[in-house]
Formats: sequence, C-alpha cells, structure tokens
Amino acid sequence: MTPNIMHLITPRKKNGGMKTSEDENEDESEDESEDPGCEQEDIEDHEYSTSGDATRTLKIRLFLADEEVGEFKWMENFVAKCTLMLWMEEPSEDMCDVAFHVFDRYGTVETKYKDHPVQRGTGVWGNELDHGPIFLIEKLHVTLELRRKGLGQKVVSLLLKKAQQFSLDNKGDGKYADSFYGSNEAFEQAWTLHALVNPGYLTADVESQLVDKSAEERVMILNQIQSGGIDFWRSCGFRRIGASRCFAFSFDLQHQSRALTAASDFDPRSSHAEELEYEEVRLIYETDRSIEVKRLKIERLREPLPLHYAALTLTDEELKAFFITHATDKIGWDRVTNSAATLLHLIACKLKPLSTQWLLENAHQAEFWNTARDIDGYTPLEALQEKLEKIRTRKAHGFMTLNLSDHFKGNSDTAVTGVHAEKGEIMYDLNQEGIDHGGFWIDYHDDKIVHLDSDVRNNPATNKSFRQGFVNIFQIAAECLQAKRVPTAENLEWCCNNRSEWPPVTKNYLRRAGTQMGCRAVLRYMFDAAKMEDEKAGDG
Repeated sequence: MTPNIMHLITPRKKNGGMKTSEDENEDESEDESEDPGCEQEDIEDHEYSTSGDATRTLKIRLFLADEEVGEFKWMENFVAKCTLMLWMEEPSEDMCDVAFHVFDRYGTVETKYKDHPVQRGTGVWGNELDHGPIFLIEKLHVTLELRRKGLGQKVVSLLLKKAQQFSLDNKGDGKYADSFYGSNEAFEQAWTLHALVNPGYLTADVESQLVDKSAEERVMILNQIQSGGIDFWRSCGFRRIGASRCFAFSFDLQHQSRALTAASDFDPRSSHAEELEYEEVRLIYETDRSIEVKRLKIERLREPLPLHYAALTLTDEELKAFFITHATDKIGWDRVTNSAATLLHLIACKLKPLSTQWLLENAHQAEFWNTARDIDGYTPLEALQEKLEKIRTRKAHGFMTLNLSDHFKGNSDTAVTGVHAEKGEIMYDLNQEGIDHGGFWIDYHDDKIVHLDSDVRNNPATNKSFRQGFVNIFQIAAECLQAKRVPTAENLEWCCNNRSEWPPVTKNYLRRAGTQMGCRAVLRYMFDAAKMEDEKAGDG
C-alpha cells in the first residue's frame, strides 16, 4: 500500500507569492511511511466500520511526515494510511497545476474566478482564498471493493479535522498580531484555513474499461467516472471555485459555500461534440502513433468549416486575401467550432491583426461576434487576453509548468492592444514641482533620472531646458498611450514632432540624451513606479 500525502501550505504573505512543488514519482510498492528519512509526528489512530452487507472494521492512521522542502519549511505533509488495502496513490497532478490553474503569481485567486460573468461560477468564492494556509488534497483513491461504504468520506473528514487542529496549534494567541500583521483582522485573515482539491481519476482505473469501446462509449464512461469523483467531493462539502476544475472547502460554518447545496453548485459548459471528437482522434492515434494529433484535428475542419480551417493554417496576409476572395460566398461565416468558438475567436487568438480588422470592418456578423461567448464563456477579446496572460506567465517544460512573470520580455507589437496612461499624466504634474531651481529639483527627483546614461545624468542640475524636456516626455508618453499607440521611442518621437512647442525643449532633450535612451529612461521609471504602487506586485 502507498499512503497519500496531503499538503498544508502555510500562510502566504501579501506580497510573498505562492510557492509550488513537484513531487517525485516513486515506486508504488514502497511504503513512504516506513522511509527512515521521513520522520512521523503527531500520530493518530482511528477505527471505522464499513457499511454494507459484510461489515469490516478498518484502522486508519493519520500522521505528519516531517520532511524539509528546500530551504524553508513552508509545507507540511499529511499522510493517511489504512491497514486494509486503502490505496492512497501518488498524485497524478502536480501541486503546481492547481497553483497555475486557480492562483496568480501572487498567490491570489485569478480575477476571472471572482468577477467574470461566466468564469465566476456561483460566486461563493471571493478574496478569502487569497490569504491564509491551504490544505491541498492531491489524491484519494479507495479500491473498488471498498467503495460506496463511507470510507472515503471518513478519511476526508479525519484529514480535515487534523489539518484544522494543526493550523490552530500553529496560529498561536495573536499576542503580537499588531506588530507582525498590522491588525488583529489581518492576523485572523492570515490564519483562516481552506482546503482545496482537484478531482480526477487514475488512468489505471479507467483503461481497462475503455478496451474495445467506441468513441461514443468512451465519452459516456469517462463522464460517469469524472462525475462520480466530483459528486464525492461535493458530498464532503467542497464547492467549485468559479468555473475552474478545482473545489474548495471552508471551515467557517457561516461561509456562503456551506449554504450552497451540491445540486446548486456550478458546472462549466461542456460539448459532447468536442468530447466525441477527442475520443475519435484518440482512437486513431492509438492505431497509428506516428499521427500528429494537433494536425489531425485541424484537418477535420477542412470540409465542414473551410473558413475556420483557413484561419488556423494561413498566414495573416494570406488569410485576409482569402476572406476578400470569398466575401460573398456562403461557406459558414456564422458557424462555430465544437467549442463554440466563432471565426473571430480563432483569428484573434492566432494573433492575426490584419484578418481581424478586415472581419470587424466587413463581415456583417461582426457585431454579434464581439459579444459571442465560447464554451469557456469568453468573448473574442477575453479569449485573446486569456491567451496573452498565459504567454506572459507560463511555459511548459516537460511535465512541469514554469512561472515566467518576472522574466517576461513583452508581447509582440501585434498583441498589444492598449496600456493605461494615468501614471504618465500624474508624473508629469508631479515632476513640474521645483523645475525652475536645478538643485532643488535634483534633490526632489533624483530617483527619476536613474535610467539616463551616466554622461548626461549631470545635465538636469544645470540645464532647465533639459529638465523640462525630460518632464515633457512623461506627458507625451501619456498622450501616446491614450492614442492607443505602442510607446516605442519612435512613436514618442513622432508625438514630439507633431507638437507645437516653443522653445523646442523636448527635441533638445532627445538630441542631448539620445532618442532611444531619452525615451527609455522615462518609460522604465514610469512602469517601475506603476508596478511599485500595485496592490499585489508592489508595496500595496
């Protein structure tokens, strides 16, 4: 028997982010609880009598596996072990999968699961999951002969109680709450425990049931198994987080999720046609492993949806020409894919601006497309934003997902649709203060010129024209952003040249500092300052 490991992730600091870990796969026959390098602490033994015709008494043992995780001990491992063939398998989903799916890089729940008209689901989960420790149950698997006897619910109940008591023991009395947390309210918030689970099924359980089955039969079997797992966790009090595949449990009896019945919980839209297509393609792949699945799925669009096929296979220029050629043809302009994606959804997410613009200006379906939602509830613009966010923050590396947020180099120019300009306007006003007095201005604004080249960094102290030109770039950057132009040095220079300015202090500044460096020095400070004032990324 292999015991299950449940993780308790300790409280997350407001700006500290959320760490993730990848568990190493070990031989299923090895009992981790007997590992000499894994010290057992806080052992509890419980007995449980199974329901049904043949009542059996089982012993369930709960304990902490004392293991160091990296340099900091931010996670505790809970182990549940049953002496009568209760299998608690190694997790098939990594902890980082839950982290990336539900949380952003700061450890707070993705905004869409709280605010989006579709992705928010029932709306019972808000900001409460942004704070405090999290008890993550990775896998609970009861062998077939012991299912539907209440054993799984009993184990979950014991684990929840164990995690709650552990959290309370570590919370303390809050004697120094004001010093470390700022207020007693913040202290309580930082120690409010929630449990999370990502329901699934073990491949080993399913494969034998799929042998010699048709695609239609496979869909039915898999849906039944998936629904059974979700029903189990709902019976334990867990409710879906927005429209995500993850569920949460509140220990607060007054939490609104406790008043939500299992039947009233939210289930995302699904497409039988999409599921059937997936199984049909999977069957083909199982007979010929050399087939490229992604290409096969695209090829299946060629005849029924020629426009959508073109959208996925042609370049932007080719696609625009294709649209012009077939503008008057009735070849499925208003049709959608199995995932309810319109033609505009596909083209926008493929980052093809020429084709997108042509569609919006010429297709009579454009007004409908702008508000049409795909199976995930996204409009074309929202689907594009979701794609760009994934590009910005994630990268698949083997079976792991890496966080790229701190190393993101920027989306392509074609993907940039607009940036807020408030920061440039505010800084322009603030930087005017004391501009007539070089010494005072430098003392007050020396942090703003740090990105200028060293050979011109002394100019602001003695040259008012240089100071005024530098300050003007903040306003020009704001004007550029408001005009929905990407704030490149070339665009800022273009805006500068189109201003009626005398004397030409801004042009003089760019000539002395260099156009590229002169603009970059301002923009880097603007974006650094905007980030610093952000509630999550900065100082709050």
